[in-house]
Amino acid sequence: MNAFVVVLAGALLAATQATAAIRGVVLSGDGKPVAHAQVSAYAVEDSLDRMARILAGRARPSIAKTTSADDGSFALDANGSGVIDVGVTAPDFVPLFSAAVLGDDDVMLELSRPRPSEWRVRSAAGPQRGARAIVMTVDGEYETTSDTTGAFSISIPEHVAELMVVADGFTPAVVSPSMPNVSHEIVLDRGVMLHGEVVGPDGSAVVSARISINNIPMATTAANGTFTVAHAPQNPYLIEADAGNLGGSVAGALTPMRIVAHRRVALTGVVRDAQKHPLRGLAIAAVPERSNAWERGSITDGAYFYDSSPAPPANGQGPVRAAGGP
Repeated sequence: MNAFVVVLAGALLAATQATAAIRGVVLSGDGKPVAHAQVSAYAVEDSLDRMARILAGRARPSIAKTTSADDGSFALDANGSGVIDVGVTAPDFVPLFSAAVLGDDDVMLELSRPRPSEWRVRSAAGPQRGARAIVMTVDGEYETTSDTTGAFSISIPEHVAELMVVADGFTPAVVSPSMPNVSHEIVLDRGVMLHGEVVGPDGSAVVSARISINNIPMATTAANGTFTVAHAPQNPYLIEADAGNLGGSVAGALTPMRIVAHRRVALTGVVRDAQKHPLRGLAIAAVPERSNAWERGSITDGAYFYDSSPAPPANGQGPVRAAGGP
């Protein structure tokens, strides 16, 4: 019998209650109120779902919107309890995204002035026009497009981990702007054609498995379990197949590729606060003994499904923790 423990942070429990609003103020870096800023609430996304949406060019759907008043104050009404992401945009400021607890009435969102850096995108054929340059923060993203010379200008906060450049016919390029000596010339590569198949432990085809390369979703298996990636990275460090309760991975790229998807450890449940309200947007971490943590975010009604490809510990025991709060 599996034994698990769900632990919730006390600060989060105290903040969620039955209230479903977030109230706060939008300020500039010098402490002045920012009026007429667009403030939006978003559901917390699974990392691969988020990446798939970004690559498809789909806007992130909001669950609530409002505009800051003359004194910078705002109130967002969103159903439920737990954690959501809040995004703020205003003319002459860099977009800001931050996690917030539903029910919090003292949220301060401080916007910064643009400090654009200059970049250039090219391929072997020359400057790449129309490439999407996407700044990816922990809680949101914003983007611009390269011009006819392949140049683009964008403000990148110091804490941002990734800048991703995407163009049709090329493999996505990801750089870390905070790393020292990062080149501001991004060279796109057409990559390689990658063919493969995903099968279960019994050798049967696994249908509709999502194929991710270096944590970027790039293909889905067909009815016969096969997949093709037209522009795969030439030297991938990890290729994964995700099909619900089946999953598998391989290191490096061999084509044709065969990924065996094994049945995963699966946990389901509902995360609630002390008043029995379901909590949305929390990170669920399963921590078996002598193993690393795995995470899966809780969904809108507080329900979660956790899965992991590695085998469970021999005794089948380990704690599960829900860590909440921005």
